[in-house]
Amino acid sequence: MTISSYGSGAYRAATPNRLVSTRADLTDLERQLATQQRAESYGDLGTDRLTSLDLNAKISTLDSWLEGITRGNVNLQLSSKAVENYAKLTTETVNDTRSNTYIPSSTGRSAPQVLAEEKFKQTLDLLNTQVNGRYLFSGKTSDVQPTLGYTEIIEGDGAG
Repeated sequence: MTISSYGSGAYRAATPNRLVSTRADLTDLERQLATQQRAESYGDLGTDRLTSLDLNAKISTLDSWLEGITRGNVNLQLSSKAVENYAKLTTETVNDTRSNTYIPSSTGRSAPQVLAEEKFKQTLDLLNTQVNGRYLFSGKTSDVQPTLGYTEIIEGDGAG
């Protein structure tokens, strides 16, 4: 009966190739822990590369959907706020016109007329709200300004 050695004698019994192989495995496991990646290239994954590519494509698709949902949510919140502000402006304009202060000022216009003009400008600004290069109220053509500016509406474009 042969008694195998334990302790320091075990190293002598191990073959050098096995030690080198174990060291290479340990180095690869350390790399995997450090990089959080199972392999350095898709070729190193073997048959699992198709699964990895498929999962990466699905994750990318989900990320793009989430980004779209986030942008849509921001646009919806801003649109809702703009509509609330528009409702507030209309109520204020109605209240301004009910006052009996139609006395012209030095400019020849009464206070309700001046207030109505300012509220009209604010309404146009609300309709022309732009977020991330897209107009909120321009429908399918989000790159086209939905309304003209105040000056263009009141004074025209100067074409005739």
